[in-house]
Amino acid sequence: MTAKFNNINELFVATRQLRDLLLEQGEAQAAQRLEATVTNFWTTGGEAIDELKTSLLKVRPVVEHKLAPEALTFWNDIFDEATRLWNMSNHT
Repeated sequence: MTAKFNNINELFVATRQLRDLLLEQGEAQAAQRLEATVTNFWTTGGEAIDELKTSLLKVRPVVEHKLAPEALTFWNDIFDEATRLWNMSNHT
């Protein structure tokens, strides 16, 4: 698999794009969950990625049922790369 995001900052940019898609569909609560994750201060990159994965899992049902199928593909891309980066940060 080719990495689509190289670091947590790129993941956060993509997460903000997903947040915007949620806001466009009136899903403010799910959008706020993502916003809180990307604007919070995290001690380590691993902690940030772990929290991002948790937030993504919590908003997945909304993405799956309320947004276009392409949004779910985008969610999967973000989650897969967050998992890859999290694994790298915990094995170095």
